[in-house]
Amino acid sequence: MDGYNIPQSVLDAHEALQGDGPVNAIFPNFEIPSQWRYNLGLEHYFANDWKMTVDVIHSRVQDEWCGRTSA
Repeated sequence: MDGYNIPQSVLDAHEALQGDGPVNAIFPNFEIPSQWRYNLGLEHYFANDWKMTVDVIHSRVQDEWCGRTSA
């Protein structure tokens, strides 16, 4: 079934269902969370075969939801 050509019997059965099933609802002011990450890595080789590596990672979360509601 491709989602476009739905048999009429399936549509009729769906229409006859009671409206008391589970519901997934979203709070009206809900913003989809996003996370921004920036990485920077540098390597430097010294004359005596030493290698120095520096990595910096910056992470920022926007609109994070922790299960709390505002009063």
